[in-house]
Amino acid sequence: MIAHKIRHTLLTNWIRNRPRDPSNRVAATAQIDADTTIHGTVKIGRLAVLEKQVTVGKDTSIGAMSRIGQGTSIGENVSIMGGVKIGPDCSLMNSAKIWRQVTIGKSTTFMEGSRAGFLAAVSDNVTVHEHSWIGSYSNVKKNAIVNDHAVVGSDVIIGVNAQIGSRVRIGKGTIIERDTTIGDGTVILDNVRIGQHVVIGDNVHIGRRALITVRSNIRSGTIVPDKSIITERSNGG
Repeated sequence: MIAHKIRHTLLTNWIRNRPRDPSNRVAATAQIDADTTIHGTVKIGRLAVLEKQVTVGKDTSIGAMSRIGQGTSIGENVSIMGGVKIGPDCSLMNSAKIWRQVTIGKSTTFMEGSRAGFLAAVSDNVTVHEHSWIGSYSNVKKNAIVNDHAVVGSDVIIGVNAQIGSRVRIGKGTIIERDTTIGDGTVILDNVRIGQHVVIGDNVHIGRRALITVRSNIRSGTIVPDKSIITERSNGG
């Protein structure tokens, strides 16, 4: 307890007296740990908290009341809007953009140019590859992988250990359950439900409100019409 109070006092004094780069815009009420490293010009909003050993690249903006967890690395030209919560040991690479009130778990990586929309929730150990987009209100569970140039629409749920291929498009309201693999270039329209342990090949087109049941396997190039039901037995064509 005494050590905690001493550290808190030292941190408070450092925040009040830390050297100010005149090119930076750091709110007086921002709490920045003494172990934080800031490169170049940055903007940090009021009541933002940067925990120990955070690194922030130049031309990055961190919004008001956001919290950046211990050991997280933030690249250059990253935009983190207000009310964002980022867990420890995350990596946000150059030009990533995180909208307001997003929650990101521990050890998650957003690669260059990737984005997360308003109120999205991204769990632990998730990897979002280059230029992919997680839509507003979406929920990406732990250990999921979203590959490059994928677009995930609003209100989407991506389950634990799911893998989303490159250039995939997922429509709003879709649910993809755990341990499912979506191949490259596949298009999934709105309000589709995909069960656990499903394998979907490359360049598949799945229509609106289709249901893909547990352990189904859909071959590459298959077209699944709207409102279809695909089962393990039917094997997706």
